[in-house]
Amino acid sequence: MSETLYITIISYVITSYHGINACTSANCFCSGTNVICPSGQLTSVPDGIEANATRLMLSRNRLIAIDGSDFSGLTELERLDLDNNEIVSFTADAFQDLISLKFIYLNDNQITSLPSGLFSANVILQNVYVYDNNLTTVSADVFQAITLITTMQLTGNLLVCCTMTDLLIWKHNQSSLSDGTFKAMCYDFNTETDIHSFDSSTCSIVAGQWSMWVNSSCSMTCGDGIITRTRTCDNPAPSDGGDDCFGSSNETVQCNVDPCPGSTSSPELKTLVISLVLGISAAVGITIFIILISLKISSLKKVKNKSTDDISSVKKHHKAWT
Repeated sequence: MSETLYITIISYVITSYHGINACTSANCFCSGTNVICPSGQLTSVPDGIEANATRLMLSRNRLIAIDGSDFSGLTELERLDLDNNEIVSFTADAFQDLISLKFIYLNDNQITSLPSGLFSANVILQNVYVYDNNLTTVSADVFQAITLITTMQLTGNLLVCCTMTDLLIWKHNQSSLSDGTFKAMCYDFNTETDIHSFDSSTCSIVAGQWSMWVNSSCSMTCGDGIITRTRTCDNPAPSDGGDDCFGSSNETVQCNVDPCPGSTSSPELKTLVISLVLGISAAVGITIFIILISLKISSLKKVKNKSTDDISSVKKHHKAWT
């Protein structure tokens, strides 16, 4: 057997055993146990990443969503770079196999939420970078109760201060995480503030909200009337100096129920009256027309009779002269 054929067979066996190797694809290359995929074209995590990989660099691609199958079996992975993609969401089990993970870079994406339990399996996680995303809150449930995290950066998000209180309590229980290494800004009454200077006691301030409208009965039992409707500022009621509800607690609207009996305002009665008037007018008109015709006929008869009498008179005078 030739040396070339032998090498080909051995390569085929190795490839078949391990499946598709990400390092031999056009999108990735390997350096030791580092897998680097800088193509900028990836829309999903490539297949065939070796189980002994310790760093996986997928920065600056076009990844959108991450689920539990993407990093399955990568139990030796220590660093995962997912920054500068288009990631919006993760499933809760996305990182469940990454038990050796120490560094994770999720910054500069479009992440809107981190699901509960996302980092619960990453027991030696130390550095978390999730800055410059679209997060409005991060819950303590995303992490284990006690962690080894030394650095967490959440700046450049849209965090609402009053939704972050449980994470602040969690942070104080982490011995390795200090104010200097936990960085976040949040919005408190539309004002951006450093999360460490935020006074969480103000979260008890509640602005009032209106209840549903309650309508009275119509002021009239028939015809046009008025309904008065009211609402109360108790959904919830303002507390601890919170603002009162804005707007009026009552207003009136017209109500139009069944017309009153005999009311000329009834559309049906109006139609009936108009019909009767038109009917009577038509009958009177016809009667007058008949009378006029009769008078005309009578007048014509009189003229005709007079003419006949005149002719007879002329004949008589003529005979007398002859």
